[in-house]
Amino acid sequence: MGAPANEQSPSDYPFLIVRNDTVQSWLLAVLKFAVTLEAGDRAAVIEIAGNLDQPDAQEGRDTFHFFRRTSARLCSAIADSHDINRYQTLHRYFSQIEDRRLRLALEVAARCSSQLSSSPLPQNKKSRVACIKEKSAALC
Repeated sequence: MGAPANEQSPSDYPFLIVRNDTVQSWLLAVLKFAVTLEAGDRAAVIEIAGNLDQPDAQEGRDTFHFFRRTSARLCSAIADSHDINRYQTLHRYFSQIEDRRLRLALEVAARCSSQLSSSPLPQNKKSRVACIKEKSAALC
């Protein structure tokens, strides 16, 4: 049996599918930045956020800043282990992510970035990846 005739399917709104894919790409870019802490990955997060904030560039308006503002806050909270509001900021945003695996991956990556930046361990991607593997194994 199919859906009632008056019910619309997601394919009736292709712009929503594209937007959801872009939001997913943005979240994955945030995750990549949390793992690498590299400036290029941070720039990628901001670039995707800019695309999300301007769904209709033809109008010439630049009034929506949610994703750029959120990206700046998230990236700062991930990278700055000395920020006293870090955990509240990360929890506020991460708790809204419906995909449990992605949410946990972000939480683990952010936690490992914090531990490495405040410990004597080398600040390199290899150490962060090792930390993430160790922490994620405990979650599974």
